[in-house]
Amino acid sequence: MSIKIKMNKNLEKEIMQKAKKIAEDKLRNSGVNRECPHCKKVITMKTGLNVCPYCKNKIDLQVNH
Repeated sequence: MSIKIKMNKNLEKEIMQKAKKIAEDKLRNSGVNRECPHCKKVITMKTGLNVCPYCKNKIDLQVNH
């Protein structure tokens, strides 16, 4: 079941900005499990520069807006 709600454009924009900030903060603080593009092992990465603990290659994880 879905519900449609008509929102003020400013409210919708504010909600989206806050949701993005929460997601970015979670990624920055706790990281996400992703596959190393070099050795294919799953590692926990945070935004910015990461070093794979297995193959020692550098991985730069960026958040797209």
